[in-house]
Amino acid sequence: MPVYSILSSVSFVACLFFYLYIIGSFFNHTVYPLIDRVTFYVSFQEHIVNEYVDNIVAIVAATLWFLFSLNNRAIRYSLSIAYGGTGTILAVISPNNISFYVITLLSLPLIISVSLYYYYYKRQKNVLNFNAELTLRYISLVVVAISVIWIIVSILAFFIAPDFESISGGSYANQLFLLLSSFASIYIFLLVFCLPVKVLFRGALRMLKLDIKEEDMSQTLPNHYEQNRQKTQTKIGFLSLAIFLSVILVLIPQHPSINIDNQDIGVDTHFYVTWIEELAKSKSAYDFAYQAFIVQGQNGDRPLSLIFLFLVYHIVGGNLSEVLEHSPIILGPGLVLALYFLTLELTRNEKIALIAAFLGAVSLHTLAGIYGGFYANWLALIVGYISIVFLFRYLRSGRRSDIVIFSILLIGVLFFHVYTWTILAAIAGVFLLTMLVIQNKQKNNTNNNNYFPDRRIIWLLLFAILPSIVVDVSKVLLTGSSGGLEQDIELAQRGLGIEQFNLRWEILNTTMYHSLGGVFSNFIILLLGLFWVLKSNMREPYTVFLIIFLSAGIVPLFFGTWHIQARVFYDIPFEIPAAMSLYYISKRSGSMLVILAGCTWLVAISLFTVMNYILVAAPGIR
Repeated sequence: MPVYSILSSVSFVACLFFYLYIIGSFFNHTVYPLIDRVTFYVSFQEHIVNEYVDNIVAIVAATLWFLFSLNNRAIRYSLSIAYGGTGTILAVISPNNISFYVITLLSLPLIISVSLYYYYYKRQKNVLNFNAELTLRYISLVVVAISVIWIIVSILAFFIAPDFESISGGSYANQLFLLLSSFASIYIFLLVFCLPVKVLFRGALRMLKLDIKEEDMSQTLPNHYEQNRQKTQTKIGFLSLAIFLSVILVLIPQHPSINIDNQDIGVDTHFYVTWIEELAKSKSAYDFAYQAFIVQGQNGDRPLSLIFLFLVYHIVGGNLSEVLEHSPIILGPGLVLALYFLTLELTRNEKIALIAAFLGAVSLHTLAGIYGGFYANWLALIVGYISIVFLFRYLRSGRRSDIVIFSILLIGVLFFHVYTWTILAAIAGVFLLTMLVIQNKQKNNTNNNNYFPDRRIIWLLLFAILPSIVVDVSKVLLTGSSGGLEQDIELAQRGLGIEQFNLRWEILNTTMYHSLGGVFSNFIILLLGLFWVLKSNMREPYTVFLIIFLSAGIVPLFFGTWHIQARVFYDIPFEIPAAMSLYYISKRSGSMLVILAGCTWLVAISLFTVMNYILVAAPGIR
C-alpha cells in the first residue's frame, strides 16, 4: 500500500471526524438525548478539543489530503497552498471572523467535490492516491475504538458510579450518534417512500451521466444456500451472543443499583398486571376462557398473549409486575431467532441472517419492547415473522405442510395481538397480489430465482390468509367481542384524519424522538436500510416484500397520530435490509471491520439507552 494513500486516508478520517463536530456546533443543531427517561431538546455545542483547535485541525487535515491525494503537481500545490494558506492566515489574524468559519466549513465539501470530479468526470486512472476502501477501514477502526471505550466506561459506571449524564456528555460515540440521528425524520420519510426514492435515484444517476455502475446487491451477494453456509459452532456462538445481549439489555434497567425504587420500565406493564389479576380470579375453565378471549385486554384482542404471560407468572411465581417486567428475557431471544430464520429464508444467506439476528438484539424491537412493555406485540411479531418464513418456503417449494403452517400461525397472530395481525396479513396480501401482477407481466420470461413460478401457488397462499379473517369475523359474531377488522376501523376513525395531515411533521418528530425513548431515531439502522433501498434488486421477491413492508408507513405518516405511526414502525423488520447493507458494504470493502464497527456502536448505544430508562425526578420538581 503506497504511503501517500495511507496518509490520504488518515487525513480524510481526521477531517471527517472533526468536521461533524464543527458543523453541528456551528449551526447549533438540535439533538434529542434521552436522560433519565426524559427526552431533552439540546443545542449541539460539543467539541473534540475546543472550537478554535477543531477548526485548525479540520483545515490542516483537508490541506494534507490535497497534498497527499492529488497526483497532478500543479493542482496539488495550488490547492494546498491556496486553501491551507488562507485558513492559516485567517486563523492568526481573525479567528472570530465569519470568513474563518466559512473556510473551515468548506474543508470536507472541497474534498468530496475534488474526488467526484476526478472519479466520475475525468475518468482517468491513477489521478488520485485516495483509497476509498482503506478509508472505510480507518473510519471503522475509529468507530470501534470510541464505541469500545464507551462500552467499558458504561460497564464501569454500572458497577461503580452510575452518573450517566456525565458519561453521555463525554462520549464521542454518543455525541456523534445523537448528531447523526437528529435527521431521523428525514431518513424514515425516505424509507417509507422507498419505491419513488429508488426510481428517482436511478433517474438522477442517468441524468447526471455519472459513471457509476448500477450494481445491485444480488450481483454481489449470491443467494446459493450452500455457498453461504456457516459452521454449526459459528452459528450457535453468534446466536448465543445475540441472545445474551438481548437478555442483558432487559436486566440492566432492573438492576437495584439503577432501578433503586423498583419502577416499572414498561409503559403498559400496569395494564397487563390488571388483566392477568382478573384472569387469576377466574372460578372455572369456562370463566377463564371467557375473561381471556372476550373481556380482558381490550375486549379480548390478545388472549393467547395473556394466557402465555399468566402461565409464566404461575410457573415463576413472585410479584406479578416483576415477572412481567422480566418476561422480555424470553421475548428478546425469541425475536432474535425469528429474525434469523426470516432473514435466512428471504436471502438464503446465513451470514446476513446472523447479522440481522444480532441487530435485532440491540436495536429497535428489543429497546422499544422493553420501554413500552409491548408484550403482546412482541409475541405476535415473533409468531408473525415465523409465519412469513413458511409463506416464502411455500413460494419456493410448494410443499403443502408449509402453507398449512403459514395459515395456522397467522391465525395464532390474530389471537396474540389483533393489530399486529392486521398489519402482517395486509402486507402478506398486498405482496401476493403484487406477485400475481409481476407473474402476469413476466409469464413469458425465464425465471431466474429459486421461487416456485406457478401462479396457482400464489392464489393458494392468498386463500390461506382467508381462514384468519373468517376466524376474526366469526369471533365477533359468536362472542360479541371486538374483532381485528372492527378495532382497526375504530382506530382509523380515532387516529386517522385530515387534522393529523396538517401536523404531519410535528407528529413524525414526536414518533421518532420522543415516543418509546426515541429508539426509532437510530440512524445506523435507518441509513443502512436506505442504502439497501438504493442498491436492491426489484426482480427479487424478497425485495418486493420488504419494499411493501417499508411502504406500510405511508398512510400513518400522513394521516396518523404518533401512536399509530409507532405501532406500524414497530412491526417493520428494519434490521433485515440493514443487515444486507452491512454485509454488502463489508464484502465490497473486503473487510469485516465495517460489520464490527456497526455492531459495537449499536451495543454501546443500546447499553446507554437502557441505563436511562429509569425516571429520576429533578431536585425541587415533583
